[in-house]
Amino acid sequence: MITWELKFLAVMVTLLFNYWCFTTCVMYGATKGQVWMENWSLLSCFCLFFLVVVDMTIEALMVGYILPTQIVPNVRLVQVMIKRSMAAQAKSALAEHNSNAADAVRF
Repeated sequence: MITWELKFLAVMVTLLFNYWCFTTCVMYGATKGQVWMENWSLLSCFCLFFLVVVDMTIEALMVGYILPTQIVPNVRLVQVMIKRSMAAQAKSALAEHNSNAADAVRF
């Protein structure tokens, strides 16, 4: 189990690292000038566009449609095996119950 102190430390380190990255980018942009800032903004927009349109769409298709259709035959097979096993267990339990009831009648 992960302690709350370690979780808190991880969150703080992550926040500090994000702050450092942000300030480094701002400082770099301030020293490089307007052309660098425009290029960086354009690159950021392309990255966000790619992330939303391509990456997230493909991920949603894979998780929501492709993977389930690939494993459905195996899931159906397991369901059939479980149903057969349950039926066999019920049949053997019923037969055992009937034999115990027959023994009780004899005495």
